[in-house]
Amino acid sequence: GLICNQHFESFNIFVSSCQISYIMIEIKCCDRWEAYFRLHELGIVCECKSYQPLRVNVVTALEVIQIWFVVTRLSKSRQELASWLESCLVLHSN
Repeated sequence: GLICNQHFESFNIFVSSCQISYIMIEIKCCDRWEAYFRLHELGIVCECKSYQPLRVNVVTALEVIQIWFVVTRLSKSRQELASWLESCLVLHSN
């Protein structure tokens, strides 16, 4: 299974176990459904009930990365995303 002990700052989850099956993601209600549909498009199993956190089935490290990108895109401003991308390009060019 996937081993992970990481706090993802851009969205409110803390994963600390050797076997990850589901994670709960706390994001704004208006963003939750968009995240749900995008994750489904990526083939990631998740469920979204009214007034509940988004529950996502995690099987691989790639899915963790995809979840992080989807939630980060929804939770950060355009300027924050542009700054993050610029910092990636600077690190890559060095």
